[in-house]
Amino acid sequence: MSNQTSPSTPVPPGRFERRREHIGSRQSDPGTDLAARLDRAKALCTFDQWSDPDEFLLRGEAGVANEIVVFTQVLILRSLQRAAFSLRGLPFEPGVEDKFWIATAKNAERVFRRALRRAFEPESLDQDERDEGGQQQRPLARLRACERAFASFVGGELRLDRLGAVDPSDALAFHGAPDGANYFCFAEAVLVFLRHGLNPGFWGPLLRTFVGGAQVFAAVHWDRRSRTRAAYLCRPNTVVVPADVVLAGIDHFTGGMDHSQMARWFGEIVAVSLRDDPLLPSPRPLAPEFRS
Repeated sequence: MSNQTSPSTPVPPGRFERRREHIGSRQSDPGTDLAARLDRAKALCTFDQWSDPDEFLLRGEAGVANEIVVFTQVLILRSLQRAAFSLRGLPFEPGVEDKFWIATAKNAERVFRRALRRAFEPESLDQDERDEGGQQQRPLARLRACERAFASFVGGELRLDRLGAVDPSDALAFHGAPDGANYFCFAEAVLVFLRHGLNPGFWGPLLRTFVGGAQVFAAVHWDRRSRTRAAYLCRPNTVVVPADVVLAGIDHFTGGMDHSQMARWFGEIVAVSLRDDPLLPSPRPLAPEFRS
């Protein structure tokens, strides 16, 4: 999810090409753990590139870039609202959602869905395009591979310096790991897509990945000094959590949970993580006539 919270200006091209080149330069014997992590790193690089607003700007698609930024801004607000409701023991109510917001969510859903397909099953992109006319999108065929890649990502296994692909002083050293509290936006985005019926067959199986990943992210990246968005950063000494451990935690916590239970659990995660944030709002439950 984009860490940009304001309209972007073009950046020099080639960030992702250089990242992919560094990953490809790291040699490893087939079948080894390192080889598997390098494959996951390549997939996450592809996902990042095709969901990054700067990349859309560089391709001349400023409208898409701005929509990604706006969508991310709203997701940040929603995660803070969700935390506020949870802290007061209230069920989350996102407020009135107008046609502009729903249109933005639909466009963002398409961007992120196609970025995941491009990263994990690029051969399905043509079918994905043919199904855009109204058919519900099928789940990722390589769902477990996607889940494992994001588990490696949130656990810090795919950072370029930890793959031995770059020197720790390189500007790209921390690429391949969450770099801020916008990681919470992954789960929030999936909940938005499910709320509005935007290809639930595709996103439903992924909800556990991002809700469970949010729990790991909060524990691993917390600075242990405050509970605000600024407290969650990627640091040189951030602990590494192997993907197998992350996946075991996700399996344990989400086993038997339905989507509504996962949404409540996510509310508890952000409530504990962001309870002292200066932008935490007061929950404002909607009047009954405005509830969907």
